[in-house]
Amino acid sequence: MNLHHHRVNPAVISYRNMRRWVGWLAILLPVLTAGGYMVFGAHRFLLLDSISEYYYTMMRDVFVGTLCMVGLFLIGYRGYDDWEDFVFNLAAVLAILIAFFSMDPEPGRPCDINFDTSGACYDTVQLCNDCSPSFALLFQHKLTILHLVFYHYIHFTCAGLLFIILGYVSCCLFTRTARHRDPGTTEMPTPEKLRRNIIYRTLGIIIWVSISFYGVYSIINGKWPELGFCRWLTAHHVLFFVEWISLWSFGFSWLIKGEGVWFLNDAPVRVS
Repeated sequence: MNLHHHRVNPAVISYRNMRRWVGWLAILLPVLTAGGYMVFGAHRFLLLDSISEYYYTMMRDVFVGTLCMVGLFLIGYRGYDDWEDFVFNLAAVLAILIAFFSMDPEPGRPCDINFDTSGACYDTVQLCNDCSPSFALLFQHKLTILHLVFYHYIHFTCAGLLFIILGYVSCCLFTRTARHRDPGTTEMPTPEKLRRNIIYRTLGIIIWVSISFYGVYSIINGKWPELGFCRWLTAHHVLFFVEWISLWSFGFSWLIKGEGVWFLNDAPVRVS
């Protein structure tokens, strides 16, 4: 076994793996938060209304940790110019702010866990469903959760901006060719690159359409919540699925950029 064989430029491998990690984290976030709480949480096989709402569950560490990892990867990622660096750094800051500034807690429903703890090795504490949006949760005289009203506005503003930026990255940055970096080049994009660009644009548009759809729904639901259309979407967790679709579109876009989808990669160059 040759332990001294030469590798491809390690910097290239590092950035390729970074892109794949960002993609996988985005894809796994809704699966781990919702799936973990469905199996191990208080509500068996029940979706919450938003991925962000899992901040208030036992999957909080997964939610916060995943967003922070995405943010750190984006901060460490370097684009082809200063503008790309600015876009990725801004997306990183937004992702981290989303993690630490929580949405307002939504009223829950009765849990499947039996709260009769006689003979059990744990105690349970429940907050009332109609408590103020601003609250502090203490355990053993230590502050466990603090939520203030303005956190909600920071959370949703950052989330909306982040999805707009992620759509822009997929549509406008990932589709750049060698001519964007060197206008004088004669290098032409490969057929595989042209095919990837179609997918990048499609995924970016899906992100934009998804968040636009939720924005329209929010306006209509705010004025006419009694409409059957609004009641049906609310009952079927429209925000959760908008977030899921957007995250998967973002994730697959970065997976493709990291050459994680083999049949979309450039064909190897044959040297005669």
